[in-house]
Order: sequence, then structure tokens, then C-alpha cells
Amino acid sequence: MANNKLALNDVFFALDELAPRHFAADWDNVGPLIVPQKGMFVERVMLCIDLTERVLAEAIQKKCQLIVAYHPTIFKGLNRLIVDAQSDFTQRVAVQCIQKGIAVYSPHTALDASPGGLNDWLCEAFDTRNILPLKSVDSEANKQVKIVVFVPESHADSLREALAEVGVGVIGNYTKCSYNLKGWGTFCGNEKSRPARGKKNQLEKVEELRLEMLCSLNRLNAVARCIAEHHPYEEPAWDAIPLQSKPHIQAAQGRVCELKKAQTLKQLVSAVKSHLNLSSVRVAAPADLRKGGAKISEIALCAGAGGSVFSGSHYQAYLTGEMRHHDVLAYVEQGSVVILCEHSHSERGYLSVFAQKLKAILPRGVDIFLSKQDVEPLQVV
Repeated sequence: MANNKLALNDVFFALDELAPRHFAADWDNVGPLIVPQKGMFVERVMLCIDLTERVLAEAIQKKCQLIVAYHPTIFKGLNRLIVDAQSDFTQRVAVQCIQKGIAVYSPHTALDASPGGLNDWLCEAFDTRNILPLKSVDSEANKQVKIVVFVPESHADSLREALAEVGVGVIGNYTKCSYNLKGWGTFCGNEKSRPARGKKNQLEKVEELRLEMLCSLNRLNAVARCIAEHHPYEEPAWDAIPLQSKPHIQAAQGRVCELKKAQTLKQLVSAVKSHLNLSSVRVAAPADLRKGGAKISEIALCAGAGGSVFSGSHYQAYLTGEMRHHDVLAYVEQGSVVILCEHSHSERGYLSVFAQKLKAILPRGVDIFLSKQDVEPLQVV
């Protein structure tokens, strides 16, 4: 195999490193969307915001094996795949990708939320003294539970090792993590019991350890088997306690920029247009801010359509691509500024940054480039 070809799964791994899938919003559809065949190799990767038929034609002409489309090409479930003039363009694109052997991957809101991702890039429009998360995401890919097992001290080490073998007790870069507390357990077996300690029909008091370890919810069946196999008791006493997911302090679907120096509305708008390379944006603001008297020291932002991310918040200014009319009115009435730059204008400038990040972690020789046919669908005329 030529040196400039890379296994598709290795590229997926790199994309997941830049935009971990568990950072995505729960309504989103991120990750590999189309994989035409197993064991694929990649030489050419094309990046785009929207995978339209024109963009796909470009990818075919340029002999790409992978398209990284920021917006999910397949967002909701497809009920059918029919290729004709009346079919939805999503169906036609999906079928052509399979026919031409082109894989498709979407990072979308996982990339928005990731440290160094799209929303952090949006923050670079401003001279900030602090950047805070807005609507933090869960830090774990799977829901966590705390396993609590009561075991004789003589068997605690072997049980801990066995649980670690099935993935229990992992915290970040550390394994076999546990908390151990000495105490006393009591039990009284009936005529049918076969106690490992003591006798039937007799209250027994045994010194035990309370062994606590974290584990993913999807490993509970493996934990149950492990305890049954390695615990000395006929009826081991153990619990699985659900835990509330912890917020990731650096990953969030939006950001709040605290500015080093308060800005007028005109200065803020100028910074946005310069960063996004736009000649105009849409602005809604209270009269005092429009006249330039009051100044703004903080701005909440979210790429794309940030309405749901901003919901329930109260900041001096909001920056996003698009927002519902009535939400705009509500924010202005509460005294806030709303700056709208159109949906994909808030995202497109990051593609070149993302391409460089991907190049930095993939081997040399894999060609990564931006689509030339991918453009903002709404034009000012």
C-alpha cells in the first residue's frame, strides 16, 4: 500500500480527537455517516459546510475517499433510498457516495463545543480577558455509576483487580481507582444457605471492606458477572449507584466572552465583520446602544443557530448565525444586542483552521483541502 494512504478508521480517530463525539448535542447526528465498505483507505479528504450535489460532484472529480461535512448529511432517519428526479437530494447524495466509494463524516456540534473548536474560534473576534462556557456538556461519553461492593478484606485485592479487568475504576489517565472503608457486615443464613463464613441459622459478624469504584453504565452486566465469579460469598452484597454527569469545564455549546475593554456597538460589529470577512451583518439593539452612548463588556456567542443555547440567559450582547424573530424581540426588550451573521457565515471561516488542525495530526501525504463549490445558500441581491 502506498505511503500516502491512510486507513479510514485512523482518520476517524483523528477527527474524534479534535471533536469528541460525546461533546455533541443530544439531538445531533455526528461521526461517520456513510462508510461504503470495510477496510477503506484514504488519500484525499475534502472539507465543506454542506454536502450538496454540486459539492459531491467536485469530490468525485477530485477523487476523494472522504468528505468531512460540518453539517450532518443524514440528520433524520431515511425511510427510503430512491434515486430519481423526485427524490430528496439527501437520498441522491447518500446513494452516490456509496456507489462512488466515498465516506462521509460530520463533526457538527461536537466541533462547536470542543476546546479549540468553532466557538473558541468565534471568540477570537474579540479582545477578551476571560472566556466562560455557556451550556456545558457532559464530560463522560457514557453515564457513570458508582459500584459499591462489601467484601472480606482477604478478597478485596483480587476482586479489585478483577473489576479493573472489565473496565471498572478508570478516572482519566488512571486505572484501578477505588475507595476502601473498613466496617462490619452481619448476616444470618437459612436452612438452604451455604455460608462461606460461619454457620446456618446463626448471626454472623464479619469484618469487611466497602469497596467503591466508578464504571460506565453499559458495563453493569460485565460487573455483575465479575462479582459473581470472584466474590467469596454465595450472595454478594453490592450496589450500583447512578451518578449525575459532571460538566466539562472547557467544553460547551456556547461561550461568553468577557472583554478587556468595553466596546460600543459599532466597535463590536466591526470586530465581527472583520473576523468573519463580511461586509454586513444584521443587528437588533436598544436605542441607547444604537446611538453609541452605552458600552458592552460581555457577549454570548454560538455558531449556527444559537437560540436554544442562549435560552434563559441574560447577557449584554448575543452573536450567532440566525435566531427566531420573537427571540430577537425578547432579547432587545431586555436591553440586549443581537448580532446575526447568517448561519454558515458563522461557521465557514473555521474550515481552513480545522483543515490545518487535521493536517497536523495526520501523516504527511494525505491531501486535505476545502471544497470550492460549497457556498452560503443565501445571497444579498
